[in-house]
Amino acid sequence: MSLRTDAATPARVGSYRIEERLGAGGMGVVYRGFDEALLRPVALKRLLAAVADTTTRKRFRREAQAASRLNHPAIVHIYDILETPDGDWIVMELVEGRPLEEIAAGGLDVSQALRIAREVAEGLAEAHGIGVIHRDLKTSNVMITKTGRAKILDFGIAKVAQTSDDTVLSQAGTIIGTFHAMSPEQAMGRPIDPRSDLFSLGTLLYELLTGTSPFRGTNSTETLARVCSYRQPPAHRLRREVPQEVSELVDHLLQKDPDLRPRSAQEVVEALDLALRGVLPSRPAAREAPPAWIDPPTFIHPPTLEQTLREGYLPPSVSESRRTVRERRQVTVACCELTSFRETGGRVAPTVVDPEALAEILPEIKAMAGRVAERYAGQVGDTLGRRMVLCFGYPQAHEDAAARGVRAALDFVAEVERLSSRFETGSEVRLSLRAGVHTGTAIVLPDPEPPSLGSTLDTASGLLLHAAPGEVLVSTSTHRLLRDAFTTERRPPVEVQGTGETVDSFRVLEPAGPPEPAVAAGPLVGRERELDLLLDLWRKVADGTGQVALISGEAGLGKSRLIQALREKAGQEQGRWLYAYGSPHDQSSPFQPVVNVLRKLMDSQEADTPLGRVEELLLSCSLPASESVPLFAALLGVPLEEPYRLPPIGPDRIREKTLEAVAALTLEMAERQPLVWVIEDLHWLDPTTMRWLDLLLEQASSVPLFLVLTVRPQTLEAVWGPKGHITQISLAPLGQSEVERLIESLIGGQSGKDLPDALRREIVARTDGVPLFVEELTKTVLESGRTGGRPDIPSTLRDSLAARLDRLGDAKGVAQLASVIGRSFSLELLAAVSAGGTLDETALQRELRRLVQAELVFRRGFGSRTSYLFKHALIRDAAYDSLLNRERQQLHLKVAEALEKPGTNQDAARPEILAYHYAEGNLPEKAVAHWLEAARQALGRSAHLEALHHVRAGLAALASLPPGPDRDERELQ
Repeated sequence: MSLRTDAATPARVGSYRIEERLGAGGMGVVYRGFDEALLRPVALKRLLAAVADTTTRKRFRREAQAASRLNHPAIVHIYDILETPDGDWIVMELVEGRPLEEIAAGGLDVSQALRIAREVAEGLAEAHGIGVIHRDLKTSNVMITKTGRAKILDFGIAKVAQTSDDTVLSQAGTIIGTFHAMSPEQAMGRPIDPRSDLFSLGTLLYELLTGTSPFRGTNSTETLARVCSYRQPPAHRLRREVPQEVSELVDHLLQKDPDLRPRSAQEVVEALDLALRGVLPSRPAAREAPPAWIDPPTFIHPPTLEQTLREGYLPPSVSESRRTVRERRQVTVACCELTSFRETGGRVAPTVVDPEALAEILPEIKAMAGRVAERYAGQVGDTLGRRMVLCFGYPQAHEDAAARGVRAALDFVAEVERLSSRFETGSEVRLSLRAGVHTGTAIVLPDPEPPSLGSTLDTASGLLLHAAPGEVLVSTSTHRLLRDAFTTERRPPVEVQGTGETVDSFRVLEPAGPPEPAVAAGPLVGRERELDLLLDLWRKVADGTGQVALISGEAGLGKSRLIQALREKAGQEQGRWLYAYGSPHDQSSPFQPVVNVLRKLMDSQEADTPLGRVEELLLSCSLPASESVPLFAALLGVPLEEPYRLPPIGPDRIREKTLEAVAALTLEMAERQPLVWVIEDLHWLDPTTMRWLDLLLEQASSVPLFLVLTVRPQTLEAVWGPKGHITQISLAPLGQSEVERLIESLIGGQSGKDLPDALRREIVARTDGVPLFVEELTKTVLESGRTGGRPDIPSTLRDSLAARLDRLGDAKGVAQLASVIGRSFSLELLAAVSAGGTLDETALQRELRRLVQAELVFRRGFGSRTSYLFKHALIRDAAYDSLLNRERQQLHLKVAEALEKPGTNQDAARPEILAYHYAEGNLPEKAVAHWLEAARQALGRSAHLEALHHVRAGLAALASLPPGPDRDERELQ
């Protein structure tokens, strides 16, 4: 081998022969070497003489000491440290491969990027577990071996927890690391914890997925400003192949506030595992308090806009994430206003705050509004003086947008209350917030225009004017969507100024707490076979053999109703029932669903103190108090007293022992009395709860335990593989006769009400056998008193349907276009209508595949003759209703013109179809001609009812034409 070293490089260091210079790395130069004692190749890192001051040498040695404590496949192993007259050397594992920085140029395949990020996260979890924070994680500090595995290098600026000389090596306020990859708190020289590494991991994963660094600027000042204040475009907007859920995980890692990032590297590993299996759930914006075994960090505020501009930096354009569409959608608006009052003699009187004090506090109030809105995935709209508007269901629709809006309003009220005590506002003057919340229709406009809220904002503002300081009032439309998530009280009706309308109002008192077992809204129909199977499993449990039932089905198919029927049939006296619920608001709160159950169990004990109730609960199940009480007390937030204390082990080990203890408690409870534990919505469970469930499933068959689990399809059905005690039950849509029975049962509960046969047929046709759709559409029709026509989509379903469409990304536009054609459509016609648009036929087929994979449409046939069918009529209706009238008319005309072209499928171009599209496209002249032709053809087939329908439609279209001979002639025809 020809040596490529500099003249000052010695030929050997101790028992190591130096062979070749590999390059610079961190604070030193790296060489290939050979260990002549153990006969193995090694890498030797030499501290550069130019930087070899006392502090740097200490940091160099600390790299070796920190890394030598780590033993993980994703971390380069340290073998030795040498101090010689020629300098200090670290001897480490030789990694044959390429830097990730080279491999990641241009972005990687999504699965490859996720796999590499998972291996890096595993390495970080190992380091954090023994108190080591890397502080300089970036693509150039990760090597990819020849076998494709990731190896983390360079712990040169690693921070070791509780190191005595750390203050010397890292003074507060000193920025250490690589600017574009560091966290905001690190960039500002503030204290850090392991979540700083998670931010760096987010920048790394973003770069792997998109091929670009999210914060790198043209100079160091610009880069640091971007790190602290710039919100990167979502990865899926830069690269369509990145799934929405993966993009949300990256955004989660890149939160500016460390308390909003994942709790630990292990949590990221578990999330990446789900992503690699394609079952990563969408992440909510909400976060609860951290678990007791994790010390929350101090929140680091990013620089204000004023500070950023003073440094000469203006955040770059975010044109890559601009909205270019106009659409109609349902939103929930929280109109909030800062108020001031004086309380004297038990009475509250409005008062005026000194303008100087108000000017001081308003910027912080508005910044608080932004943080609260972001927490619940909303946006701050217009602000005027002391009034602020928060909008939810936009820009991303959510199934629970109304609940998010109300939670945000309550949080905002509470935070202003806490803030009020910190400001001098004058003698006995207090600040408060009041809010009005309403759900209605908004028009979403292209960026940078905010949505047009129209009468929805008027109603929210009207409610606001009737709210007292500290109150949140909601309208009937919002109250209906909250279901049982909040405790409310009815208030007097509110007249909305400017409209003359009156709306009922409700005051929100507080969240209703953890969910209770659902009470059925309608009868159980068509699930007799599934209920008999569950009852059979329950009998086996009562006989002593544990069972697991995994009930899967789309939202609305009746999973919860089936469980309620099981409880009604099984009888509560034969066993104990516990309920836990996955929730989008708790996904980032480890173990919260089970903690809610444990708190109820603890509160049911009779001891006088919280710690005493924990002891009583555990002793009742014969768990050793000395080991279990500290774990449960820490989990439940109960202060420990002597002689109890947590074991002196790392947080990851405490977490594992806590999960094992909760699993042991569950098994002991089942030993004493047959136990049914219902866990609903597994697709929303956090990774920690899923880990606990894994532990429980391993031993569930050994005790009288019945685990009843519910999940949506294509998420977690196959996580545990085939096991004898796990029974999978898949719920299918109801058949036509069963839907008719359900409608009849619902009507029977409404005294004196009935539905015409035509409306019943319409409900059957549009609900596709989904019980929830049937119930909500039937109730909407009954409440409206409608006797004919096409019923509107119930407001209770709009958010859910819109959320499914929003998760499609670019495929949503294809769904909207297809919805104009009808419930069924062909690839040929869709391509013809979209010609000249932003999608060519290849892109069109790609987005259609996404619709099929999302199970929103079915496919039939091949090639250009492929046809598609919307799985649910209401999904098609939701996509159609989201279009603005003008765009909808233009698309109808495009469809009609494409159908009239020579060579078009004649069945698709029937005159009644052409007439419909011309009528909806606002061209009544052409519509009338085609309605007339359709009527003549129907008469030729003796289809008199159809002919009558076409004639009536033609006459209705004629009414919009100006009077004259031409109209008269057509009317006579």
